Amino acid sequence: MDRERKVEMKKEGNRISFKLSDPAKEQQAAVIEDQDEEPVLTPTAPQKKKKKTAGRKVSGYNLFKPVLMAGISAVLIGSVLGFVMLRMIAGIDADGTDDGTAFVGAGVTENEEEQKGHAPTPLQGLQAFVVQGGVFGNRVNAEEWAEKFSSAGMPQVIWQKDGQYFLFAGIAADEDTASQLSSDMADYQLESFVKEWQTTEPEVELTNGEAAWVRKFVEQWNSSLEGLTNTSAVDIQGWEELLETFPSESEELLPMKEEIASQKDGIEQGGKGTQESLLHMWLQYEQTVSQ
Repeated sequence: MDRERKVEMKKEGNRISFKLSDPAKEQQAAVIEDQDEEPVLTPTAPQKKKKKTAGRKVSGYNLFKPVLMAGISAVLIGSVLGFVMLRMIAGIDADGTDDGTAFVGAGVTENEEEQKGHAPTPLQGLQAFVVQGGVFGNRVNAEEWAEKFSSAGMPQVIWQKDGQYFLFAGIAADEDTASQLSSDMADYQLESFVKEWQTTEPEVELTNGEAAWVRKFVEQWNSSLEGLTNTSAVDIQGWEELLETFPSESEELLPMKEEIASQKDGIEQGGKGTQESLLHMWLQYEQTVSQ
């Protein structure tokens, strides 16, 4: 069978040409041309292979391991801090500076802390027989009568107690000696009578050094009173040693030291001078330990 052919007309300027084309050949050429072309490959991203994880069983240790580690750390830190705080508190109680020499509270030295008692120190009270020249409701009247005893050469000390003013004009270790002193005053038209006078045993917070010094004062005072009663020489050297051994850091006992120093001349005089000095020191002792 004859195949159909196409007539192609082509005009070039004033020239016109005609051409017969075979569709079958063109189709065959197109197939061949299509076969010669290389295929175009589209790149694709490589896919990652998923790793298969082997199924592991979570143990109790792995589950509580963070909690356990946190607990151990807390215990260690707490122990270290507790040890440091204990050392700091121990240093404060011992004495108290931050350079290894501890401290103790404001105004207290290391020596004082070592000497400080844990409880109030009981002190010995004093007792004697006194010659009383009168008791008054005010100091003015007491001083007027004290002047009369002083003019007669008698000792005189005004002792305030319980809102009253007692006038003492002599002192002795026993009642008989005191009664003899009272009789001597009658010769000067001065009325008096003998009574036992004593002070209570106080309890005062003192350092060991202060307490030892006070006990030595009481011993020396009683010794001088006995010597006065027995008309023997008063141990003035004992009073001088008492002044020399006074605890320098003590402020509470300073009035006693000053009173002893001011009465030392009267003690050396003996007789009535010693009586008046012992009365003054006794009064100062009572006022110091009762504050």
